[in-house]
Amino acid sequence: MHIDRDRIRKLYREELSETEVQAESEAKAEDSLRDLVTFQKHDVPEQTEGKPSLTEDVRLVSEELPENEFTKEVFPETNDSEDLPDNENEEDFTEDTTESLKTDQVELRPEEDEPESEETGEEEVDSEEPFEEDDFDEDELPEKRRLSGKWILLIIVLVLALLAAAFKIYMDQSYKPQDSYKKMDTSELDIEITDNMIVVRNSNLSNEPEKAGLIFYSDLRVEPECYLPLMVKLANKGYDCFLPVAFGNQPYLNTEGAISVIRKYVSIKNWFLIGHSRSCTTAASFAAKEPGKLRGLIYLGGYSEKDLSSYKLPLLSIRGTKDGIVNPLKFEDAKENDPKGTEYQVIKDGNNSGFVDTTLLDGDKESGLSFQEQTDQTVDLIDRFSYQAIQKSQK
Repeated sequence: MHIDRDRIRKLYREELSETEVQAESEAKAEDSLRDLVTFQKHDVPEQTEGKPSLTEDVRLVSEELPENEFTKEVFPETNDSEDLPDNENEEDFTEDTTESLKTDQVELRPEEDEPESEETGEEEVDSEEPFEEDDFDEDELPEKRRLSGKWILLIIVLVLALLAAAFKIYMDQSYKPQDSYKKMDTSELDIEITDNMIVVRNSNLSNEPEKAGLIFYSDLRVEPECYLPLMVKLANKGYDCFLPVAFGNQPYLNTEGAISVIRKYVSIKNWFLIGHSRSCTTAASFAAKEPGKLRGLIYLGGYSEKDLSSYKLPLLSIRGTKDGIVNPLKFEDAKENDPKGTEYQVIKDGNNSGFVDTTLLDGDKESGLSFQEQTDQTVDLIDRFSYQAIQKSQK
């Protein structure tokens, strides 16, 4: 008996999907096919007496299946007298047919296990899929992540608070004024003190053509009011004195402070910039940037690291013989940065602290002069220098 294996598979698959009634027949056929596959796993023994052959097994299966188009074509009726294939053909039939059925069974089994397999596969993929931050809204972030964000914000606030506290401590260590100017004659002066500027003007003498405006740059950690006595004495000689306040008393943050004063008081034509100690470099930096705005530059107890040697700008440098802050060797080396014709004046027994109304500055030496004596000499030197510079500029 010849069986078309391809047609068996085709008709069997078509018959599986026709009706629910045939589903029961499919189940029985599938059970029989599983038995055949199990049989194929072992060596097919030769037919012995009392045991049915493989062809008889197939015939038994066909008798159990309901009679329909599938069974008619797959298992056509045969006469009992029809000769069966010999053993050699039967072995070929066994190998070929069982191999074919085994292939069908292998194809059928994944269909049963497919949902479980797919579900398991999806779970594995989900477990191995990396976390992507963009796939979640901020509200869906884990609680731990929200807490970490709060901790970061708290740390930032604490750092800012510590910086503010450190800055306050630093400001508390600034040099405070002694308010000596309050004992001075200020009857003819207009004194204005704000957070951004200190202005001292003499309304009776400010309009004289030989007088000028003086802009002060304060030293590091020295509060602006400490310069008031020197400013009052110069204002009594007819100068308009201005001190732009630097943030945190940091002279390096006040390089452009002078330009705001010059632009505001346009009636003043002669401007001099005065730097004290470490603010001398700040004053020199502005002079290098705006040399045409100034008639001259004045250093009090300091020197500049800014190279002005190529500038034709009058410069007056005043220092005391007991200055303990300015290094004498560095002061001499810095002279090469000064313009040609710079005037160097020395106040005998004077120190660095004697230019300002405060306590002794750190590192400075005790002065042999009183504060009033040193400021008087300083005013005389500034007055003479500014007058000469203005006269020279008018020639």
